[in-house]
Amino acid sequence: MDNEDVLFPCIYGIMVIMKCNFSMCFHIFLFICGFTLILTGLGYLVRDDSNMNARIMARQLHRARIDTLFLGASHIYRAINPAIIDERLQCNSFVAGTASQELDASYALLRETCGRNRLRKVFVDLDYWQSIKKEHAERNNFKSIYIVSDYLQNPVIKCRYLMHATAPEYWFNSFSPFGAYKDISFHPAKIKANIELKLREKYSDYDKVVNEDGDHMIKGYIPHCGVADVIVSKGVSKFKPEKITADWKQSVADIVSYCRAHDIEVSFFSVPITDCKLVDMGNYDEYIDFVTTFLSQYGCSYYDFNLARSEYLCLDDTDFYNDDHINKYGAEKFSKCFAGFIAADADESIFHASYAEKIKTQPERIYGYVMRDIKDGSACRIKPVSGKIKQKRILYDVSCKPDGGEWYCIAVETAEREITYPVGMKGVLKICVRLDGIECATLTKEFNTLSVVTEKN
Repeated sequence: MDNEDVLFPCIYGIMVIMKCNFSMCFHIFLFICGFTLILTGLGYLVRDDSNMNARIMARQLHRARIDTLFLGASHIYRAINPAIIDERLQCNSFVAGTASQELDASYALLRETCGRNRLRKVFVDLDYWQSIKKEHAERNNFKSIYIVSDYLQNPVIKCRYLMHATAPEYWFNSFSPFGAYKDISFHPAKIKANIELKLREKYSDYDKVVNEDGDHMIKGYIPHCGVADVIVSKGVSKFKPEKITADWKQSVADIVSYCRAHDIEVSFFSVPITDCKLVDMGNYDEYIDFVTTFLSQYGCSYYDFNLARSEYLCLDDTDFYNDDHINKYGAEKFSKCFAGFIAADADESIFHASYAEKIKTQPERIYGYVMRDIKDGSACRIKPVSGKIKQKRILYDVSCKPDGGEWYCIAVETAEREITYPVGMKGVLKICVRLDGIECATLTKEFNTLSVVTEKN
């Protein structure tokens, strides 16, 4: 038998196999694409994101043409008013903030935004509470991740973000249109209402009203009109450098490297929060020193506006709506201060040398109160955050109002900071705080001891 008699059938057989394999691969590819489209469509129908601020922000960002970008968590979208920034810095800015945004999400948003815009400046808020989160591989609550990834339009950036933000065992959940932490409901009535809502023009209207004052979300800024009558916190533990993860450090490095590669000026700062939380922490200066030292290796500066002198930025309790976030009145003050600082080439004379120095310059006062349930919910503990004030100067009048009942007195001018709830009822405690005999604050605390079991002799 000639070689040709063997060769030609072999070549023909290989071609037939290749043709079959190509046809099979092509059909598999079509099936995967079709299946993905169906899942994506179903996911759109059963997901309720109609009131999600992150969706509105993302759509506004995709349409915007900007040169200045702010990145961070809720601190940033409550505190930076782009209208003030644009006017004073002669720029076109946008606040790409999302709830509990960590730095890997900031990096993904930076890359996506830079793909559409010629950015000149990027400002990154280094939120203390986001800096001490878990390593990426240890994350098990993905809500803050998905509200970013679901609206990333670049598939490469989205894929990279999800693969770095979640551990491999969660990738199916991350890449699927369905899954945990995605606001999915399969209840027929909810699906019907969701479809009707998404068919309305309002769903595609990104000029969203965000508070009872009728304020709109403007370029990512979400003004809050609430005012904290008294600052109440759940307490803050001391800063420990070991809580700063390697992932946080790598994300900082990624942001700096990307900005420099694209000729973007990058700056890091912190939005001010209440003195109640920082005084309660007790060693906030150690966090400032850590971040300052860490950023110095990249040639970057860090500006913490919690150190701002009162003649440049004077915030009181009425400029916050809770212990952690500025309201729209505080945002106006802070945005003007921030813009003035940047316009003056970052003149650091506006800052105290340390947070401890800042506190020493202030008159004695109670900054707020830490209140938390103790003893399995049968009592609560009050801790005035007072700095220089001795605790014995602070007394409490305590009264209680059961649901459907009348107010009655529990204690008068007591120094006891642990208050036991009345057993077997649901209601509200009212705690009148007196400093040197003068009423200075009124606290309220809901309680429910209907399930508390007591031993009877």
